[in-house]
Amino acid sequence: MRPSKDLESVVKNAFKERHYVPNIVFRTFAEKNGTLLSYGSSRNLVSTLWRTGLMRSAGRGWSTICEKSKFDYVSPVNTLSAKLSEWFPYAESKCWSTHQLVDFFHHLPGMFYTYVYIDRSVMEQLRDRLEATWPKSRVIVNPSAASFLSERKTAENFIIRPITRDDENESGKALSLEGILVDLASEAELIIDEWDYKEIVRGAIQGFSINAQSILRRISRRRFASRNTIILCDALFAEGIENDAVKKFYRQLKKKFGSLP
Repeated sequence: MRPSKDLESVVKNAFKERHYVPNIVFRTFAEKNGTLLSYGSSRNLVSTLWRTGLMRSAGRGWSTICEKSKFDYVSPVNTLSAKLSEWFPYAESKCWSTHQLVDFFHHLPGMFYTYVYIDRSVMEQLRDRLEATWPKSRVIVNPSAASFLSERKTAENFIIRPITRDDENESGKALSLEGILVDLASEAELIIDEWDYKEIVRGAIQGFSINAQSILRRISRRRFASRNTIILCDALFAEGIENDAVKKFYRQLKKKFGSLP
């Protein structure tokens, strides 16, 4: 479907300074030049804009001009995902790894970290399975920040943490990219520097079509009180991804940590 000049103008104005916008803004832009009248409702207008390819859905209530992600962030954990299904077929589990983010690092890390979320009752069994399958790796069960720093690390490290309801609601064994960005905010201070985290967040948000609703919901539910959550929120807000709950949490974080350099 070839877009009209009016539709191109609506999208150009809506995304003038950002890559994501809530769909409600299209009513404002369209009403100014009468475009909305031709489509009956803002919902029909948004659907038409999606069909033309001028923009695409970024989760319920959101749209983006970012390209649909061709980034294969699942492959690095395919083997582990298959093992989790084999070992614990009736236990909910999720996993993610810094291997999935190598395209965003300025320098290739010397150590990699893979996180597995699973029911507390089988965390020790999982540790034994991982150590037997990847004997050269280091496996750590639900460490605190202090104990994690004191642990010996290797080139490959597994960290096992208890699964949460938010994790269980995601499909598949591999955690979504949105989930990785949020959860990495709580772990990044232990495994990568602040600059690398900024680059990962910037590259993912600006380079790929993320689900705005999903990442906002996870931030407000997980409520990780870290400096990196501020970095994540700053990047999201700059792209127009925000809601009242996350902004309130953000203000609390700024009060606790102050301004970042």
